Amino acid sequence: EALLALWQRILEATRVKISHETRVDDVKREGPLFRVETSRGPLRCRRVLLATGVAGTPRTLGVPGESECNVAYRMLEPEKWSGRQLAVVGGGDVACEIALALAEQPGTQVTLIYHGKKLTRPKPRNRARVEEAAAARALTLALGAKVEELRPDRVVVSVGADRMAVAAEQVFVCAGGVPPGAFLRQLGVEMVMKHGEA
Repeated sequence: EALLALWQRILEATRVKISHETRVDDVKREGPLFRVETSRGPLRCRRVLLATGVAGTPRTLGVPGESECNVAYRMLEPEKWSGRQLAVVGGGDVACEIALALAEQPGTQVTLIYHGKKLTRPKPRNRARVEEAAAARALTLALGAKVEELRPDRVVVSVGADRMAVAAEQVFVCAGGVPPGAFLRQLGVEMVMKHGEA
């Protein structure tokens, strides 16, 4: 919240124009300018700064029901989910932080689903907070659980040879992102691979 407040002050001071919910499809040089093709039409500018981050497009689970169910790939307002049955899928810092924020809401039942048998990816502080919340029954940990299917009111997971259902009206998928490699190559941006990562 503090960082967002700082950015808001910078935006107000600099009067930067932001085009929300706009996808960039291509960038081409046209003489001294660039033509930026967007989902809202073309823009022309002298310079283009690519600040896509490494995550790119959210990674989906690729399981049956994902496109029909209540699935989100980010969570902005935890208080909106008070009193609901929720599932968070993932085992990194983002998944842990979302699960903890949701678990703090009154009457909320949160299950953190992760395919690994232990939480090893989050920072030690996040891991400890999740384990403390699970011990206090503020949230449920489903470790070693692979998501098989999403339904409107539950997540079907397999744990070893067993299948079970986790009650969930809403599922938050925190499975990382698909890097924008193809888009960057299309723009002519050279990428160097180091240890299998761009």
